Amino acid sequence: MTDLTSETEANAGQKEFWNGDAGLKWVQHADRLDGLLKPFVSAILDVAQLQSGEHVLDIGCGAGALSFAADPPVGRSGGIKGIDISAPLLGLAEKRKTERQSSAVFEHADASAYRSQVPVDAALSRFGVMFFDDPIGAFGSLRRNLRPEGRLVFACWQEIQQNEWLKLPLETAMPFFSGLPPMPPPDAPGPFAFADADRVRKILHEAGWRGIEIKPWSGVLTLPGESIRERAQFILKMGPVAKMIADQVEDAEPILSALEEQFAEQQTDTGDVALGAESWIVSAFAS
Repeated sequence: MTDLTSETEANAGQKEFWNGDAGLKWVQHADRLDGLLKPFVSAILDVAQLQSGEHVLDIGCGAGALSFAADPPVGRSGGIKGIDISAPLLGLAEKRKTERQSSAVFEHADASAYRSQVPVDAALSRFGVMFFDDPIGAFGSLRRNLRPEGRLVFACWQEIQQNEWLKLPLETAMPFFSGLPPMPPPDAPGPFAFADADRVRKILHEAGWRGIEIKPWSGVLTLPGESIRERAQFILKMGPVAKMIADQVEDAEPILSALEEQFAEQQTDTGDVALGAESWIVSAFAS
């Protein structure tokens, strides 16, 4: 894993966030998060149609789930490079790489300023591109890493109101909070910064991409855990409910009980808790 060669003010808030407690928390829950988000790995690869010998860049690779999935179709004659600003997550990616005997390479780098040593055939991302301070500049910079006709494919969330797996737990927990925190501007860096498909299209167009397609992905996500309680505990530790608990609540037990009751009502015949999710699968070509 290569260290960042230089620090800039760009994306400084995100660098601090993902190298602090948030990054460590994602490491702790990486296996469960990767299981939760597994459908999007398949959706991205279905669109990307990677070929043997291609060079692939995984943007915001985290602990490497998408990189490892992209490794077999590319093969040893190609190359997978995962980049991320989170040193804790990249540390886990390196550990997983050894365990899986993967040929993927990981680098501690800011995607908005990254320069590949080889022309990239495909740039992919599983929810890793919504956090740039200057998204037009970042996507323009990323485009310059790709060969002519190189392709970009990424997943990004639609609005939280369209994502039952986030909305339902938040609504269940709301009676225990004193109020909602101030809402950031809709275009502020964050998980839902690309909820507006028209905005995404405009950003990519201005950054020089062409052949832009934005297709809705609609499905269900299965909350991780072996029991209702484990699934409720996961929600208490990750996502918007966890953030509000940290800011407003000392005793989270009543919220845990409310989530358990709600999830029990949602439980399927197989014992799973599967809730609706909506995202965009975005693709484009380098000009």
